[in-house]
Amino acid sequence: MRIKGRIEGDRCFIPISEGNIKQHHVYLRSVLSFFPTDSVGGSDESQRAARPLTVAFDGGPTISTDIAGPDLHAREGRSAHYFFRNARSAVLRAFFERMRAQAGDEVVIRRESPCTYTIGLRKTARP
Repeated sequence: MRIKGRIEGDRCFIPISEGNIKQHHVYLRSVLSFFPTDSVGGSDESQRAARPLTVAFDGGPTISTDIAGPDLHAREGRSAHYFFRNARSAVLRAFFERMRAQAGDEVVIRRESPCTYTIGLRKTARP
């Protein structure tokens, strides 16, 4: 089952699954149009996007990142994940822990300017 996000004005909402929490990531594919197209790079570090984004996590760090997308060299076996490249692992793990994220909650991304975003969590899961 693919989780679909939604865009509402200067905010987008992405439901999170138990897998997102365990793997410390949030897929942006369903809300990709919310971000500048030149902020999407390729599948690995050598294929960074032309325009970096500044992303602030509620109660946590602010990072500079792009969105990891499809392999720009069309190499087989490379998939397009569409997530914030520098927000995986420690940053999102700490965010999910700090916010006490549960499957069914929603990550809320607020656009402050064309390249600046704030990430919070909307609790929708029941305790």
